[in-house]
Amino acid sequence: METKPTQPPAYTAAEGQPQTQYNTPAQYGMQGGAPPPPPGYAPVATTQYVQQPGGPPPPPNFVQQPGVVVVTHQPIKLHSRYPVLVTCQHCHQAVTTQPRSEVGTITWLACGAMILFGFWLGCCLIPFCIPDLQDTYHECPNCKQTIDVYRPL
Repeated sequence: METKPTQPPAYTAAEGQPQTQYNTPAQYGMQGGAPPPPPGYAPVATTQYVQQPGGPPPPPNFVQQPGVVVVTHQPIKLHSRYPVLVTCQHCHQAVTTQPRSEVGTITWLACGAMILFGFWLGCCLIPFCIPDLQDTYHECPNCKQTIDVYRPL
């Protein structure tokens, strides 16, 4: 039976190659940190800033002043024929709009198109009965102001 060596073979540098030696911090008398700069390099100077008499004062302790809140009201654009939960721009309350339908431009255009195609004997009145062709006005239930108008065009 063969016995296996417990230590790996020693590494030797190849012929003609110089062996590299590494310096450790202990060789410099330090307990860690960076080694000293190589010869020919100037040491890095450290600067301390001292308050000079007559110089600028040190920065004051900042006290947070309450800011001004600017509220801008942009018009609400609703893309629905159905009630929508919004904040009313007039009374600033969260409300569900009350939609109401009225005859609009699309209704009249559909009626005119039916007349042009020969449906003038009462059939041209069908667009006035179709709610999807009418404009929808969304109103606030609190202040009764119109919030937005949805036009299907």
